[in-house]
Amino acid sequence: MQAHFRLAPDGMVRIRSDVPGGRLWATWESLPATPSPYLLLPMSHPLPPAQEPRVKGADGAWHEGVLAAAREAGAQDALLLWPDGSVAESAIAAVVLEREGGLWIPPAGGRVASLAEALDLPDWIRDRRLSVEVRPFDLAAVREGTLWCLNAVRGMWQAESIAPFPPMDRMR
Repeated sequence: MQAHFRLAPDGMVRIRSDVPGGRLWATWESLPATPSPYLLLPMSHPLPPAQEPRVKGADGAWHEGVLAAAREAGAQDALLLWPDGSVAESAIAAVVLEREGGLWIPPAGGRVASLAEALDLPDWIRDRRLSVEVRPFDLAAVREGTLWCLNAVRGMWQAESIAPFPPMDRMR
């Protein structure tokens, strides 16, 4: 196998790899900066809760429509809620709530499994000396704590929900 790398004028790295049976192409580009504040619009989750965590992409590109709706409303992302009003995740990241000296992690039931929870979160928790509890929490709890987003690409960043929180019946 041979690999060819080149830096394109637009700043992206282009890679071509000659492998048996053909060529593979890839483009690496910098992520856009995460806006601060990172605004989340509370919305109903488009998928029903499930017993097992989901794997990103296995249910199709459901997050794209949700993300577009949140951005149209002036947010960067959507804070997705289960039918009972508990927080599940965002359209692009897992979420955790820092509150009362601890960290609340939503139950896995149906949300997308995040590599960042396994790779980044343990060190972050240890460095902050937080206790951890897997438990449901709602928008009222979010108002009283600090909400963090995390994914394997961007790491962890603080988020804010757009206030006022819309009534649940408007999010369905």
